[in-house]
Amino acid sequence: MQSSHRYSQEEMCKRKLCGLLSKLTPEKFDQILPEVTSLTNENAAPLAQLIASKVPHEPMFATMYVTLCLKVHEAEKAQNGTTKFRRALLECLQCAFEDADTSTECCDDADADYFSQKQISLKRGLVIFIAELFKAKFVATPTIQQVVNKLLEGESVDANGDRTTIPTEHNLETLLKCLQIVGPRLSKLSWFESTCEHLQFLQTSAGSPYCTRIRFMLHDFLESVNK
Repeated sequence: MQSSHRYSQEEMCKRKLCGLLSKLTPEKFDQILPEVTSLTNENAAPLAQLIASKVPHEPMFATMYVTLCLKVHEAEKAQNGTTKFRRALLECLQCAFEDADTSTECCDDADADYFSQKQISLKRGLVIFIAELFKAKFVATPTIQQVVNKLLEGESVDANGDRTTIPTEHNLETLLKCLQIVGPRLSKLSWFESTCEHLQFLQTSAGSPYCTRIRFMLHDFLESVNK
């Protein structure tokens, strides 16, 4: 009976949080934040799960949700001295990213019809949110490095005697949007320099598989890095 009661309490908490997040806007943020924080004090998992599933659908509000995560995290540390919400959220985001990557990892231009635009959009929304969390110093460098490396995976080809990978067009676009957000924090890291060198190769290689819009995105990003 005790476990049944606890499950019921968690479900009630999750339903209340779901209702609050459905009303969350920049204008109502300060009004709703105390209720969210109060419901998260004893159980961080429901909010982490809801954010990880909701944010990919609303990338335009990514910075708002980042602020929410920071506020909840700060309140938990101040009240309990714990970081359960942060750990729960990172676990949820990792699972969501791995699932999204599995659903698109075999996709290339020839197979693009097998994958819906919605799946691609949700993965991009998730990556943008993780990037904004990194920018706010909520996630560590290894996390964003894992995301970048995954997005760079693709078909292995020979380039002047060396093997290199050609990411899919939608993964490359997602990567560029991610790097536009996190680039300034990574500019002095050696692996970021290697990533930019790889992108430089993708831009200049003959027979590029990417459309003109993506090549322009590549050019603009690399130009901004080299300034």
